[in-house]
Amino acid sequence: MATIMVMKEPENKTKGRVRFRDLPSIGALFEEPEEDLPSPKPQTKKQSISYTNIIPLPEEPPPVKLRFAELRELPERVKPEVDSIPDEEEPKVLYEGFYKVTNSIYQGVADGSIFNFTPLLPVAEELVTSVVRPEEAVAERKELLPPSFYREVISSIPEHLDWAAHAIHVATLSVKLGDGFGYSKEELAKLALAGLLHGVGMMTIPRSLLEEEGPLSSEQRSLIESHPIRGAELLSGAGPELELLQTVLLQEHERHQGQGYPNKLSGKDIHEFARFIGLIDTFVSMTHPRPWRPARSPHEAAKEIVYIRKDEFDPRLLKLFINRVSIFPLGSLVKLTTNEIGQVVVVHEDEPLRPTVKILQDHNGEPRSKDKVLDLRRKNHLIAITGSASDGELAQPLK
Repeated sequence: MATIMVMKEPENKTKGRVRFRDLPSIGALFEEPEEDLPSPKPQTKKQSISYTNIIPLPEEPPPVKLRFAELRELPERVKPEVDSIPDEEEPKVLYEGFYKVTNSIYQGVADGSIFNFTPLLPVAEELVTSVVRPEEAVAERKELLPPSFYREVISSIPEHLDWAAHAIHVATLSVKLGDGFGYSKEELAKLALAGLLHGVGMMTIPRSLLEEEGPLSSEQRSLIESHPIRGAELLSGAGPELELLQTVLLQEHERHQGQGYPNKLSGKDIHEFARFIGLIDTFVSMTHPRPWRPARSPHEAAKEIVYIRKDEFDPRLLKLFINRVSIFPLGSLVKLTTNEIGQVVVVHEDEPLRPTVKILQDHNGEPRSKDKVLDLRRKNHLIAITGSASDGELAQPLK
């Protein structure tokens, strides 16, 4: 089994705080697996829907009894009306089309409509086509990457709690991870659909509770932690072909060493898709705002997952997460210690914290008139990435 080794921080540093200059090479954190990765075929073992570990032990007052059968029996009060996915491939238009369909379904569940996920099928398929691009071939020539759907997603962080945006981000990054794992496009489409649907159970919980800013009671936390069961229950009447998705929704909050819920599963007892989505959902949740805290930056969230919360996830997927999704993804904009802004054009598997960057804007905020490409592995180790940048910070937008 692969293991992860972490260098101890000096005792005089604040506990839990990870800084760039303290980080060892990512390659040094991982040992190679003893055997090759298994064939990426989804597991088929069906996980029964269980209340185990969801409802706390009886106490005063007794916990709320959860009735999930009512979800399918509600009258159809709102029937979501959605447009077809636009033919236009411009990333922003495509993202807006995906968002409109996804948000309509999430709102339909929240409003008590009969659950109908079918409009998400073409979204899942088109999302895979939009994410799986031969970008690496362009990057090896050190050319600027044109605007892409993937970059549109990672740069479109909502200002407030937004479950539809969260679902699109989880689906997109899960596909990116699954592509690196070797899934076929058909398998990626199923993974994308699971990512798009993974949060629907949250829509059956009162929004006032989801937006609570203070500490939660044990009863409130139990209610929120029932959302995997609720999401799986929503899919239970949709036919045997969706048993896979039902299992994934039920297990996406299980964790590698049994730390998760609702059934405290661990290791290979967790469906492979659920392990993918559980890791990406954690990352996206940290990088999106919540009523009780602001959003974390992507690189800070990724560092916390890899260095502090590593025991929660499959070590193979953590390594793939760093190399494929990356702390600084291919095509992302970054700020350097020189106050320059550049675009990541090559991600190095051995040192993903030090990619190759093409400089777009100098330290005075002026566009570069001449090409300047820095391989941060070799050139001046005093130059490093300090954080992410956005398109809005560029004096001259990318074309």
